[in-house]
Amino acid sequence: VNGCTSATASATVAVNALPTVTISGPSAICSGTTGTLTANSSTATSYLWSDNSTGSSFAVTGAGTYKVTVKDANGCISTTVSATVAVNALPVASVTQSGATTLCAGSSVALTATESGDSYSWYNQNGPLLGGSNQSIVVSTSGTYHVILTNVKGCSATSIGILVKVNPLPVASAGASPSTVYYGYTTAYNTSTLSGSSSISSSTYSWTSSPSGFTSSAQNPTVTPSAATTYYLTVTSPAGCVSSKASVAVKVIDVRCGNKNDKITVCHNGHDICIDVNAVATHLSNGDTLGSCGSGTVVENPADEINIYPNPFFATTSIRLSFVQDEQVTIDVISIEGKTIKTVYTGNVMAGSPYIFTFDGSPYRSGVYLVRVMSSQTMMVRRIELMKN
Repeated sequence: VNGCTSATASATVAVNALPTVTISGPSAICSGTTGTLTANSSTATSYLWSDNSTGSSFAVTGAGTYKVTVKDANGCISTTVSATVAVNALPVASVTQSGATTLCAGSSVALTATESGDSYSWYNQNGPLLGGSNQSIVVSTSGTYHVILTNVKGCSATSIGILVKVNPLPVASAGASPSTVYYGYTTAYNTSTLSGSSSISSSTYSWTSSPSGFTSSAQNPTVTPSAATTYYLTVTSPAGCVSSKASVAVKVIDVRCGNKNDKITVCHNGHDICIDVNAVATHLSNGDTLGSCGSGTVVENPADEINIYPNPFFATTSIRLSFVQDEQVTIDVISIEGKTIKTVYTGNVMAGSPYIFTFDGSPYRSGVYLVRVMSSQTMMVRRIELMKN
């Protein structure tokens, strides 16, 4: 109004660029897993996600569209960017077996993943299995087996473990060759006891023979073959596993003679004689042997030793033995008629070791008896006399 003019004034205003942001991370995750989305910005000082969480990373556990904005040091806020995440289903990892999973050694079972997948990885308690990338595997060793199945979406699932137990096969033993059977003489001479055993306790036993006709479920059956016979043993463990066959041969010497086969052949001083049954025991006590001199009769090995003292005796006497080789022996005291009255010992003996057994005669009547020591290689007979007051 006074006609005066002011000096010119000015102001400078800067316009800051908005921060930019991108999202990196999976476009899909597997059910039950967690994925991570990451907001990437070179100028951002803070982050705000659509659920109001902050931080550059965001944990994703479900399907959806996830948004983020960022603010920079100038307070400028970016436009909102988003990422969509899908959730893929897991495969169903289960296993079926082709049969029982409790096996005997030498058997196997096939395990199969029930759902088709992109890849398979089989494991047991020791780790991944060599060649275990097929849908099915065949196993023959004990262990707990499972499969990891991965589908075409890259999602994996682990099956529950299947326990496979493989039991060992028992080992059968039919024992050493039993003593020779003298067919036609008394029971004490024409029978033999087989000796079966198993590497696994509480096994069951099954004996057969060749020629056929003999079966037994006893562990140590008594046999009375009339001709040379081979006996076969299989054993079955409590787990049901069956052994391979074991065998043992029994030698048979037919000692019958006479027109009616009612007498017995004895080798006496190098000659065969055919004598009455009742006279055999006396001949044996004097060193004769059953059977023909040329029949291959098992006779006493002169290097083996047997001493009986005292003899005669009033109550007890000692049987002292020594053998030149390891043997399985049976020591019997028999009557003069050939009937076994006492088995003193049955078992193994070692070469060169002295053995002393005591026979108590107090339960028996006075008279003459025979001590008979029999094995697959040896038969020794000694006469003893029990005297009572």
